[in-house]
Amino acid sequence: MAKFIEHPYRIPPHRIDFPFTYIYDARALVDGSSYQRLQLPLQNDADFILRSICGPDTCLATAAHGGRFNYQLPQSQQYAFGAGAGVTNFLGVLPSRNNVVLPEKFWRAGSAIYLDLVNVLRSNVVCLEGTIYKSFIGFRGVKRFDANSGYRTGATPYKYKEKHYSYSFALNLNYASIVGGQATPAQKFWVQLDNMDFELLSIRVSNTTSGSTGPLTTNDFAIQLYDSNLHMTSSIPQPILFLSQTPPTPQTQPIYQPAITPTLVYPGGGAITFDITSLLCAAVVPRTYNILFDGIWRIPC
Repeated sequence: MAKFIEHPYRIPPHRIDFPFTYIYDARALVDGSSYQRLQLPLQNDADFILRSICGPDTCLATAAHGGRFNYQLPQSQQYAFGAGAGVTNFLGVLPSRNNVVLPEKFWRAGSAIYLDLVNVLRSNVVCLEGTIYKSFIGFRGVKRFDANSGYRTGATPYKYKEKHYSYSFALNLNYASIVGGQATPAQKFWVQLDNMDFELLSIRVSNTTSGSTGPLTTNDFAIQLYDSNLHMTSSIPQPILFLSQTPPTPQTQPIYQPAITPTLVYPGGGAITFDITSLLCAAVVPRTYNILFDGIWRIPC
């Protein structure tokens, strides 16, 4: 009888993987239009390996109204899901929340991801000060660096035992997305860590605003999470639901099924640093949230 052996995932020698999400910002597109070969440029510092795509549902009409999504493969430039948008019988996928990419796809540093969007319909909220669009597509995976690139490997320099621990941060979002006709800049926050390494496994967000407490189910803000050396983990701030693992109900899955893979390790005495960009109307601020940074203490032993 043949034996099937599953080999563990291994990073190539002298390389390091860093969790990263490239965000396509669709807020400037026109509702009702279709686009072919939209370009998402990749940064020059590292190759990129794509493992999942989230958020087409924030940019497109429903499947019943003709919303479709597709992208081109990096080497062949063939479409991942059949024909492209320029073909009458377009064979893209429906505007689902999540698309797992199997097998993973590999892009060279400095190249670009090309995508098609058919029948754009941007998620938004209408405010007195203007319309706030919340239309983004996340291409999630890893950047792959040389091991001596300055990105932390996740190794801890002492013997340790593990213990589950969560750091809780109370966010008071008291600024609107648009003030005086101008976009409000992001604000920086941080969580101080104890004197031991902390491995961040996930982020969970709940709404603590009086009268509307519970799991956060709307993209009220965007977040830019940094690693311990203040490297960004996404190309631009990403909608919070792309990163939050809090499910809408205990019986369901997180809306965009995120994962910090590989995990991020922050050294003892350091801090978890992040930027928050408001996506709220002035009429509803302030709002409050609890951001839970869930992970593992590496306790010296």
